[in-house]
Formats: sequence, C-alpha cells, structure tokens
Amino acid sequence: MNEYICFWVDKCNQIDSWEREKKYIISELCFPLSSRYNVNSKRTDDNGVEILISKNENVPKNYLGDKLVDLKAFVGENGVGKTTVMRKLYQLITAGNDSADIGCDYILIYKNGDNFFYKSSIPNVSAKIIVRSSEDDCVTNEISIRPSNANDYKAKWAIWYASAFYDHEQVSLNYDGSMNLQSNGLFWSDNEHLNNHSSSYYDLYNKTNPLSHFYAMEQIRFVDFVLDGAEYFSGKYRLPDTILVSPLEINVDNALVEWSARRYDEKHNDETDVDEFPVKSLDEPLPAESKKNQEKQEYVKSEKRNWKTYYNHLSFDDKVRFSALLSFCRTFKAYVSDDKFSTKDAFIDLWDNALEWIVLTDIPGDGEAILKHVENRFLELKELVEKIIFCYTDNNITVDEKLWFNYEKDKECLKEIKKLYENIFKLTPFLDFRFNRPLSSGEHSFLKFYYRLYYAFKSSSRESRSNEITLFIDEADLFLHPRWQQEWLSYFIDGMNYLEDMLKNNVDNNKNLLMDQSERLNIQLFISTHSPFMISELMNEYVVFMNHKENNPMESTEIVDYKIDNLSANIFGANMFDLLGGGFFLKGTIGKYAEKKIIDIVNKKRRGESVDDDDEKLIKKIGDPIIRSLIEEVEVENV
Repeated sequence: MNEYICFWVDKCNQIDSWEREKKYIISELCFPLSSRYNVNSKRTDDNGVEILISKNENVPKNYLGDKLVDLKAFVGENGVGKTTVMRKLYQLITAGNDSADIGCDYILIYKNGDNFFYKSSIPNVSAKIIVRSSEDDCVTNEISIRPSNANDYKAKWAIWYASAFYDHEQVSLNYDGSMNLQSNGLFWSDNEHLNNHSSSYYDLYNKTNPLSHFYAMEQIRFVDFVLDGAEYFSGKYRLPDTILVSPLEINVDNALVEWSARRYDEKHNDETDVDEFPVKSLDEPLPAESKKNQEKQEYVKSEKRNWKTYYNHLSFDDKVRFSALLSFCRTFKAYVSDDKFSTKDAFIDLWDNALEWIVLTDIPGDGEAILKHVENRFLELKELVEKIIFCYTDNNITVDEKLWFNYEKDKECLKEIKKLYENIFKLTPFLDFRFNRPLSSGEHSFLKFYYRLYYAFKSSSRESRSNEITLFIDEADLFLHPRWQQEWLSYFIDGMNYLEDMLKNNVDNNKNLLMDQSERLNIQLFISTHSPFMISELMNEYVVFMNHKENNPMESTEIVDYKIDNLSANIFGANMFDLLGGGFFLKGTIGKYAEKKIIDIVNKKRRGESVDDDDEKLIKKIGDPIIRSLIEEVEVENV
C-alpha cells in the first residue's frame, strides 16, 4: 500500500482572473499527508523545489486501531481550499485516470515498502529524507527520493464521499480503481449503467428518467446494506427494525400526468411536448400563448385526478401491478389508447392483455423487432411482479397499504423481493423501500455513508478493488449534532470493524465481495471538517490548519500551527474555547449580530445617551453574567 507523505501544490484556483498580478488560493504550499513525518519545503535558485522530510516518533502507535493506518484532517474556514486539496489529490492518485494533469503544479511524495518516491509536474525537484535516531541527535543521514516508476504513485483503490450534492458539478470523478460515492458521482455512474444496460435499444430505454433510476438504485443500496448489516449496525446506530414496502406514489403521479398528456395529444393531434407538463407545474399558470395550452392543462389535471381516484380504490396487490404498469409505460414512452378502463375488472383485463392496449410513440428503427422486444420486456415484468406478490402473500406479511418487514424475522422474504425487483430491467422505479419511521438528517447521513461504502465493495469488479483503501470524506461532520461529532471517530472505527465482518461473512453468498478470512481493511483516511469536537480527539500531527493570510479572503491560503496566546499548544483533549480560537480562528464566542447589538448599547451609554425600553430588555436577556454586569457598570460610570 502506498503511504502518501506530502503534497506540494502551486498555482491552484486563481482568486481574480482580471488582476494583472495573478493570485491563487493555494500557492507553493506543502501539505503533510502522514502523521509519521514532518515536512518542509522551499524554492531553489533554479526555480525548483526542495522538500525535506523527517521522521516523527511522537505519535503513539495503533492509536487509530488496526484498520485505520493513518488519518489527516483539513481544517479551516470556508474558501481556504480544503475540498480543493483533497479533490486534487484524489484525482491524481486515482488509478484509472491516465492524465497526470490536475490543473495545478504539484509534487507528490509517497512511500512504498521501504522506499520513497515522488511524482511531479515541475522540473528540478530535490527531495530528501532526514533520518535521526533521536530528537537530540545532531548526526543525520539523508536518503534521496527517487522519481516514480510509471503509475506506481496511484492508489490501489481510491474512494471519495461527501454528503453534499454539488449540483454545479458536471464530472463524475469515477475511474477504474476508484469510486465517487457522492450523490452527483453516483448519479452519473448509475446513468452510465442504465445506458450500458440498454445496449442496442438505447433510444428505446432513453425514456427512463436518470434521476428516477438513481433513486431506485439508492433504494437497492439501502436495502442491500440493511439486510446484510442490520445485526452489526442496528444497535450501535439505533436503526429502526422494520422496513416498509409500497407502490411508489411519485411514480404513479408522474406517469399519470405523462399518460394523460399523450392521450390529449392523440385526440387533438397536438405536437406539444409532454415535458411541458411536469407534475410540479400543474398548479402553476402556463404561459398565456394559446387557449389550447390551457385546455390541455385542465384535461391533464382532470384525467390525473380521475385515474388517481381509481388507483386509490384498488387492492394493494393491484396497486403494485398498476404502479409497475405505469413504470413500464414511462420507460417505453407508451400509453393506453382506449378510454374504457375505469373499473377494477377493466384494469385486470389491461394487466392480463396490456400489449393489446399499449401504444408506443417515437420508436425509431425496425418496428417489428422493437415491438417484439417490448413484448418480451413486459412479459418479464409481469412474471417478476407476480412472483413478488406471491412471495409476500405466501409469507403472510401484514398488509396495511404497505408491507411491513421486520428485517430479522422476515429477512429471507425481503431478500427474495429485493432480488426479484433488482432483476427487472431498469424501469422507472415503481416500489418504495423505507424504514417505518423517518430518519433524521444525521441518522441518514451516517447510514448513507455506510450503505454506499458497502455498495462500492459489492458492485466494483475484483480488478478495481482492494482491501487497501485511500478514503476521502469531505465535510465529515455535516448534519451531525455536536454529541455525534464527539463520537464520530469512535463510530468510524467501530463501523470499519463491522464492515469488515460484513464483507467476510457474506463472501460465500456473493461472488462480488472482496475479502476472504485472511484479509483486513487498511485505510488511509483524509477528511475535512468544521468541528472542534472531532479534532479534539486527534493529535496535532493528524491535522492541517489552513487560514487566509491576514484573515483576508482575497489573499492566498497558508498552513499555520495551532497556538494559544501565540504559543504552540496541543489539540488532543483541548477545551472547545481554545480550539475555536486557536484552531478555527474565531475572535469571539458569541454571534456577530448579538455582539453588534451589545456594542451599540455600550457606545450609546458612553456617549451619555439614555437607553430605551428595548435596550433594557436586551440587557436582561444577555446570558453571560460578566458581560451583563460590565454593561451595568458602564451605566453607573455615566450617571
């Protein structure tokens, strides 16, 4: 496993492109990546870079357990480049990314076995390891660092995760030997999977909404993890013990709108695109272009209402069938052309003889071959849906407009339903899987990280996976209450132990799982965080503190030491007030708006002005008794 030692970065993310003298957020900074080495860098006379690395013996061994071989946390206010540094490093070390151009100048130093190497985008690199037998030893041995051999600097397996969805991102960051588990990354990879699955009938399957497909895949990832990992995670993370399965209502609503719009077009030979009538726009006025648009909107609303009333009176089994049928129609851009289906018996007839009533639109190519393909897909769908219905009926699962599965008692039945549902060709989703109570944002954030990480192991090819992982987690504290932030490191270490057990115990049941009984997870972890609670569990060697020079957002970032009263200090076990000031660069412990209000009252009294009733009320509300008494003293001094 490559151990990454340091990452020197220059000319990264220009601050103002219009300025004559270019400034960058990150300019000539050397980021330490390992807790076991100290690093220093400087420019040389020939415009190269010299990096000196010395061994650090002050960090206790195995502090992070046996899975987490090292950790580096990037700390700093928004905009200093924490995520940027991590993304650049991830992009560089990803095995499947053939390009070493990451949009900035860099030097990466890493260790493999007993040897040190570097990968650089600039010439004239001089890097040496300084070895001392002790801190007081003045005699040093210097070991030169050799250039990297080909792609040896790549990680065996790099994984990126962030809870946030970056809707402005247009790249997946997915390469062979890596996986981007952020929502936008999975959205792109799921969409690629959908397109690959469609093969020669891509245009036919092009009607499946990529966002709907992503939602369906998320449900599969969630259920898969809960079924395989509930015994490990349920107690620790207080997960509910019941999963509800029901027809997916949003699929029904969207499909009825599309279906009704096409029926209107058929009757009126209207060429208006159905996409002009999404569900969210039904209660909003259309552009006043023509009376026909208004008529179409009213027709779609009326038809949707009638069909939804009809749907609500169906039995649970028929609701599952109906949702599946609508999903089929959405996928293949089909609709029912006959108006007579308004009773339960009529729907059963439609389900049994759907291909007699379904009309396909906008289907290119060989019509006969396509119709045969669609017919086969519907017969597969029908067979699998009936198996799903038989499965929960045969197992006497309680039905109350939803299927209630206790994932211990009913695990095998739920596994069979999930397997059947997963084997259906990639339709717009028509079933909904969720816990019997909503999860909080924090609970969902934890669960999402683990079920996506588990998915990474189960879905990737053996050639692109490894038990040696370089893992990146951006904004690790996002959505978490301070108490959960306090427990984050403990939760993570325990979670990796659980995950390893899951992978080992399920290896015989799924050929895709990575690990045999002799393998162990080895993780080099990089995180960014805004939580003082999380870094109080770490030693200084595990943390990189980043700040704008002179606290000015228009200046470049610098790496600073943790200091209290201008003296170097330790962060491990430090109190929150010191961490907020020394590590997060806050100059006060109360909010700026409250501080301004208090200062306004103080200044008013110093000028000899009388305070009004609102000022008196505000003074009485101040929670800090020292601040409150100081304001009262100001009043006495001015009497």
